Amino acid sequence: MDNVKAFKSDANFVLVKIEKNAIGPLKEFLVARGLIIKFMDEEIVNSHLRITLGTQEENRRVIDAISEFYKSL
Repeated sequence: MDNVKAFKSDANFVLVKIEKNAIGPLKEFLVARGLIIKFMDEEIVNSHLRITLGTQEENRRVIDAISEFYKSL
């Protein structure tokens, strides 16, 4: 996805940068699908998501939902 940048992580989460204008619509889109993602609100990372890693199936659901969101734009 051109509008999404995931950063390499050695932790139990992945930090993902998105466009600021996509934050509200993406959050609504994910919540409507039962997915709760941490949208960062600190000044330095306020265009980032913090996605906690889960099972392969859970991770795939998140990736697929974000991909579906961007395809629908």
